[in-house]
Amino acid sequence: MTNAQRRAAGIRNGPDSIVDVWRSEPGRLQLIFSGSHLEQGRGTMVVRVGPDLKIDLAAPRATVVLQADRRSPGFDYDYAGGGDVFTCPGANGKTLYFYHGENHTDPTGRYIRGPKNGWTGIGMATWNARAGRFAKDGQIIGMAVDNTWRKDKNGRYKTLQGPPISGNPNVVPDRSGEYLYLYYTDRTDDPAYEAKGQDCDKRACTAVARAAVSQVCSAAGTGSPAPWFKYYKGAFTQPGLLGSGSKAVGKTAGSAGVGGRYTPIVDRFENRGETTPNVTWLPRQDLYVMTALRRPERDIAVRYSRDLLAWTDPEVLIGPAPKGYTNKYPRLNVIAGADGAERYMMLWTVKAEASWEDAELRGQAVRFASRR
Repeated sequence: MTNAQRRAAGIRNGPDSIVDVWRSEPGRLQLIFSGSHLEQGRGTMVVRVGPDLKIDLAAPRATVVLQADRRSPGFDYDYAGGGDVFTCPGANGKTLYFYHGENHTDPTGRYIRGPKNGWTGIGMATWNARAGRFAKDGQIIGMAVDNTWRKDKNGRYKTLQGPPISGNPNVVPDRSGEYLYLYYTDRTDDPAYEAKGQDCDKRACTAVARAAVSQVCSAAGTGSPAPWFKYYKGAFTQPGLLGSGSKAVGKTAGSAGVGGRYTPIVDRFENRGETTPNVTWLPRQDLYVMTALRRPERDIAVRYSRDLLAWTDPEVLIGPAPKGYTNKYPRLNVIAGADGAERYMMLWTVKAEASWEDAELRGQAVRFASRR
């Protein structure tokens, strides 16, 4: 998708998130991502472009399916976008969207720009076919540091979180279909992660939470999402979201919108911090593949796993963007053909370092050698 095609579709800037392939109905594939929509004014929201997955998109058209709700000062008060679609099992299974939210509005009502001002979280929404939109069920994951606004020495409001931390969440079921695993980035003030390569007290690291598929799907659309639990010291024991007044392990006191502790799934390589992790299941390979962006070169790397917890060292799949541009938001999609073959499509955004106005959606077919 070129700049011209993006504007023709009605999108001011973006794609500002991973780009998921949504099989909204048999034989029809759509792209879903976040960006600013021309007809909706300022503010980022989730849009879908379809009806068919063609990277050249001869006549694209975007429709808004989710956006920030300014009626309540929650985790997604200023931003709702960037996430992943999952369809529940069964012929009439519900379609769910897991998304990233941001709140940049301080207690005085002032909107503060920048990645270090505000708080964040992950929410879930359920597709409403009659309305043609996703209806929000609520927040399901909070960060492992406090989100309370407090004044710094200069009298400016800050939080210990940062709006972009939770990134672009994605979900993948395990082999049994019993659990849904959610990968994202989290942050902690736990001193156990201050060692070299694990400095997650100051920067975000890859985290995972899980919930029972049956519970997630049965609760979807009720406005009361099923509970999620973060992976912490070898087990899924920490709550994805704490209630007001409750406490996480250690010294983090919970308030509305804050989550429990977590243990990073992969080490944070020195000066090569990985962001926007996304996991895809390759059925024919019996393999899970994690794509991630590695800084500062902005390489797109892959890791492999059999159990969703133990991952190989990263291997570079796509090299850095041209000078003056950056790679963003990699996502591997599996597109099953009528003949049963698997086709692997890597989608990511290449943007000018100066402006989202020059962002383009790129695609590349990739192959994976058998890793049995």
